[in-house]
Amino acid sequence: MMAMNSRLCQNVLAYSASCHAHNKLCLHRRLARLIHASSLQREAVKLSYNVYHGNPTDRPVIILHGLLGSGKNFDGIAKQLVRLTGRKVVTVDARNHGDSEHSDKMGFEDMALDIVKMLSEIKAKSCTPIGHSLGGRTSMTLALMEPELVDKLAVIDVSPVHLSRNMEVLTFLLGMQNTKMPEGVNIVEARRYVGEQLRSSIPDDNIRDFMLTNLVQRNGEMMWRVNIDAMLKYFRELGRIPEDKPPFTRGPALFIGGSLSDYITEKDHPNIYKYFPKAEIKMIEGASHWVHYDKPQELVRLLAQFISGH
Repeated sequence: MMAMNSRLCQNVLAYSASCHAHNKLCLHRRLARLIHASSLQREAVKLSYNVYHGNPTDRPVIILHGLLGSGKNFDGIAKQLVRLTGRKVVTVDARNHGDSEHSDKMGFEDMALDIVKMLSEIKAKSCTPIGHSLGGRTSMTLALMEPELVDKLAVIDVSPVHLSRNMEVLTFLLGMQNTKMPEGVNIVEARRYVGEQLRSSIPDDNIRDFMLTNLVQRNGEMMWRVNIDAMLKYFRELGRIPEDKPPFTRGPALFIGGSLSDYITEKDHPNIYKYFPKAEIKMIEGASHWVHYDKPQELVRLLAQFISGH
């Protein structure tokens, strides 16, 4: 009898392990099918990302930066979230940004598909995306497109539809597009030279210095590492998330705005609740659109509480 019970336990354990392996295989096959099916109209690009390891998990936190930024903008916040929550956190360069591949397509569904591909690469079952500005709308689109891949999401200072008439970013892009690149100088001198050209279109010193981090030297030539032409081509489309998706009801959503910013106002609340009926909206006093720079500790506290479910 004991021998039979022992064999039974071994068979149950073997079956359980087999089911677990099968479920993981099915997940990755499903992701592969999704990528293949979507690629009939859209093609996912290879993203550059950094993984900050917390507890082993197949449900990481994914941080998505804003327009003209990169994953490095959130390295410090990622490390703090790992320490406070114990979760694995991944910072990502969006397509046409940082070290990720470029494409002439830059719709939110394209960028959401890139995240699906990356989740497959890191063998993630689902995720908690945190997105700022452009990355916030990518996070929203991912949740609406593939809700089973999103447990919950946090959005930093952006709404589903931007109702403000703020055209500041368009001015930045046009100024960068019209820049004349210097020759025969090092990167420090080049940034000084280009910075002077951008002074009229980007008068704020801090924002201009931030934009100049995108100026790089490759093969002896100065260039923007961001795909400005694609950004201008899709600029109008980037003003809102896709409209043809049902609301995200699988989990909660946290929208965090800066009190000095107009990217989330009371006029935006109906659209937020339309797409995310379980949303909570919180404002950080004294923060502009660049919440992660103005009030990083307040932002980390809210994010850590949300991730941990407190």
